[in-house]
Amino acid sequence: MRCASFLLLAAVFAGPAAANIALYSSNPANDASNDLVFSSGPYTGLGDSIILTAAGVANYANVQFYNDGAAGTFDTSLTFLNAGSPVGTQIGSPYTLTGLSIGANSEVNATFQLGTLSLPTDVVFILEVSNLSLNVDPGVELYSDPTLAGTNTADTAIFFQSGVYSQQSTGVPGSGNPFFDLEEAPEPSMWLVLSAGMLALAAAGYRKHRRA
Repeated sequence: MRCASFLLLAAVFAGPAAANIALYSSNPANDASNDLVFSSGPYTGLGDSIILTAAGVANYANVQFYNDGAAGTFDTSLTFLNAGSPVGTQIGSPYTLTGLSIGANSEVNATFQLGTLSLPTDVVFILEVSNLSLNVDPGVELYSDPTLAGTNTADTAIFFQSGVYSQQSTGVPGSGNPFFDLEEAPEPSMWLVLSAGMLALAAAGYRKHRRA
């Protein structure tokens, strides 16, 4: 019974896992049903200049692509830069996802694992695609202005073409912002540390009781 009591207390102290903290989040309720297609420029890179809720450590980035072509696969990379005119120096190294599958005229969500990437409040993200299978034609999905976390310049995007970055209108008033979510995973709480200690004590007490 003593061991069971310890286990019950530990479970109470541990509680539910803490949710990720949104540093920047697009409005998921308003899909513009439009996208910026890489081939239309053609653009080497597409992204946005955004303002986070605060400088912090980002662990995950979520993006959404739409395919205007046939089903297939493609690779994508995500690069962060300091804000500038319109971009500044690069932050860290690009992050890459390979072999993403996407259906014809459909969307796919992609999550980049960033490790522990320290970011300033003002930052630029740029997405690139490569190794497209035949007739795949991906683009970056557009949504309304972010309302959950962070801000940006409404209805504009950052375009990278012929070695030059430019900030231009997306041509979709009210819903012309590239979809992007940036999240920080909180550190384990002291309650979890305490619960681990209580579990250890419970196990030690149980072993002592068995020997007696």
